[in-house]
Order: sequence, then structure tokens, then C-alpha cells
Amino acid sequence: MKKVALFCFGVLAIVYCVALFVFDPSEYSLFPRCPMYWLTGLKCAGCGGQRAVYCLLHGEFLKALRLNCFITVFLPVFAIGAYKGPFAKKKWYPYVGLVVMLIFTVVRNLSGVDL
Repeated sequence: MKKVALFCFGVLAIVYCVALFVFDPSEYSLFPRCPMYWLTGLKCAGCGGQRAVYCLLHGEFLKALRLNCFITVFLPVFAIGAYKGPFAKKKWYPYVGLVVMLIFTVVRNLSGVDL
């Protein structure tokens, strides 16, 4: 069952990346908008993430970094570390990611700098 779920997740990720490669999220309303930003006007850790992934897929690393440095830098490092890294079997590792995400969200909204 775990292999089937992992396979389905992989297929969905590939389809999502192909859609992001073809359609620019800033031009097409095909992709969902952030509910937190829509409801509160505050940016969450993922705001700008779709546009950042679009830029990464097109080789524009610096532009992706400006749109969302959390998605561009931390998320891949965390995902690889959770899958194959030294902390892969540690129960506390996902909580570290959650805390970093919350800190990033607070800093992003209080700093006045567009992260």
C-alpha cells in the first residue's frame, strides 16, 4: 500500500510540474490561490511558491529565490533530509520543519521585506 501511495504521489508531482512548466501561475488562474492571504492579507510560508517553482523549472533560480526563498531553499533540503538523510527516522524531524515554517511566516509578515 505504501508503494502505491508513493507512486501516486510521484505521478501527481510530475503532472503538477508539467502543468507549472507550461502555464505561468501569474498569468493563468488554473492554480489555486492561497486561502490565508485571501482571508487575512498575510503571507504564509507557501505564498509565491507556485511562481517560484515555475521559475525554477525555467532555470531562473534568483527570481525564484526572490518570490519565495523558503520553497526555493528549505523545502528541497528538508524533503531530501526526511527521505534519505541522517534524520529520516527521527520522529521530531517533521516538527523542526513546522517550526522553521512558522518562524519564516512570522518574519515574512513582520519584517516588511518581501521574502
